[in-house]
Amino acid sequence: MTHSQMASALNVTRAQISRRVQGIDSLHSIPTTLVVRQRAERESSFCEDIFLRQEYTSEDIKLLVSILYWCEGAKYPSSSFIGFTNSDTSMMKTFIRLFRRAFPVNESKFRVWLQLHATHNIQNQISFWSELLQIPVTQFYKPRVTHARGGRYREGYQGTCTLKYFDYRIQLRMMGIYTRFSYNAK
Repeated sequence: MTHSQMASALNVTRAQISRRVQGIDSLHSIPTTLVVRQRAERESSFCEDIFLRQEYTSEDIKLLVSILYWCEGAKYPSSSFIGFTNSDTSMMKTFIRLFRRAFPVNESKFRVWLQLHATHNIQNQISFWSELLQIPVTQFYKPRVTHARGGRYREGYQGTCTLKYFDYRIQLRMMGIYTRFSYNAK
């Protein structure tokens, strides 16, 4: 059956069917779908030599964490703290690791807020994020629990994490770094 036929038979959207069957190999042929080809292309382009370096200067690290913050962070004046939100666990781990290396941090200034689905085991998710970020559970806010609409579930989804660090001086330094970088890139 095609995705459209399955969606019609099950009274769901074609997109829901597409998400559910993604990655399932056909019994009759080698998968040649656009999604599979695009995934292979992305994976083959992941290894740029510049990122294979093992050592970065402190200025490199400040620049990298500031650019991540520029992309995903809550900025002044709408916030007076460093706020970084993402559901990608690798992104969150990379950000906090670089942040800790780039700036002198006071670990007690970290706070974490999670947005979880009702299907999550809340305590397990808090423990997961606490271990990943190396932040004690006592520094977590009460998570927001949402109910999925439309039956959309992402495999391996650990919730959305907002990391907060309360030091506007570091926030302004990071904003200055990415602003200077953007001017120099012109």
